[in-house]
Amino acid sequence: ASVLIISGFLTILPISTGNRLEKRKYASSIFSVILLLVYIILIFILLRTLSAMLEESIGFKTLRVLFVTFGILTFFSLLKNFLGEIIPHDYQKGLLKIFLVPEHITRTANQKKAATNKINCMIKNAYELHLLSHKGRNNGDVGPEHATMLNFAVHGCKTEHCGGLVWTWTRLLKKQLFEEDGVWIHSRLWLGQVGQCTLLILLGSYYFEYIIILSRAAERGREEATEGAKFFIPTREGIMYPFLAAGGIAFGFVVLLILIYIPTTTATILKYRSGFLPSLDDPNFGRYRAAADLIYYNSGNMIYATAGSGGLFLFFFGALLFLTFWEPTQVTMYNLYAWLIAITLTVVIRKIISKCFGSHNIKSFLRTNPRNANFSALALECWHLGFAPHVILARFLQFLLAMT
Repeated sequence: ASVLIISGFLTILPISTGNRLEKRKYASSIFSVILLLVYIILIFILLRTLSAMLEESIGFKTLRVLFVTFGILTFFSLLKNFLGEIIPHDYQKGLLKIFLVPEHITRTANQKKAATNKINCMIKNAYELHLLSHKGRNNGDVGPEHATMLNFAVHGCKTEHCGGLVWTWTRLLKKQLFEEDGVWIHSRLWLGQVGQCTLLILLGSYYFEYIIILSRAAERGREEATEGAKFFIPTREGIMYPFLAAGGIAFGFVVLLILIYIPTTTATILKYRSGFLPSLDDPNFGRYRAAADLIYYNSGNMIYATAGSGGLFLFFFGALLFLTFWEPTQVTMYNLYAWLIAITLTVVIRKIISKCFGSHNIKSFLRTNPRNANFSALALECWHLGFAPHVILARFLQFLLAMT
């Protein structure tokens, strides 16, 4: 804990002094840019020294590339903000003006655009509510004040589709989420997302390298083993194919998990705005207000939770596919798959038959044909004892999804 705290104070604190450009302290901005450049050079030299001392690997190369990439991007971000403040606005024209606009000015402009858009929508809604309805215009039996209430009764319950994975990312990429909806994504959420992507790339490179090493070791082991021992040693394809497929499944799940964070945050913000989630009326509002800072301390949880969820999926599907390709367990796994297919087909057939008998013998919670309903219920209940083990599979899948 002490090492992490001291490291944060020695790196993040002095570098972040260049973010307060509205105070026009150019000395601190220059200091942060130079210090970041020094850190990049020193750590890069350290990584090169370690790579020369140790055996070069794909994972280590990936780590070095990621570090240099993020370091350069951070350096140019600080340099861009600094140049945007010191260069006179008269000389900022064309693409240079767009490139040198500081981020805090962009965020403020987006907030003003969103506020203007909300006010325009309110005025438009008020104007539409005060229009005479079609009935009032034709018959003349509804006055303006009654027409307004009539329009409110007719159009007041209209809803707008918002929230969701596709909706959020579409509006985010088009900048509508900032300029029209006024949703602000705090920096710690972006930090957690970047950390998740970095961890995914880094662990993916190490995992791919480990699979190659393990498959080569299995191939050498089969060449040196006797005929009887080869039966228990997996082939190179028996390691490459299942674990690459499991890695692809886990990779897809982790990507989906990463993409969910910002839509979930946006949906929570919109629920608070619309009153779906209580704020001041919540009985625990005092406790939430006293612990408001705790919602920002989730960067580590985001990163390690992603690693744990991806690792769980990787272990499950990796073991399942490996046992399928491994010769000593192939017959057992084929029998298991046959049982799963049979259970699935039986469940589907039972649901179809149950629906047919139910619609024929039962109407509005009443048995129109009690005798046939009793016979069908007894038959289906006895049949249910044969494929009830599918509940075990369903509970296991629910447990697996809940763990992730």
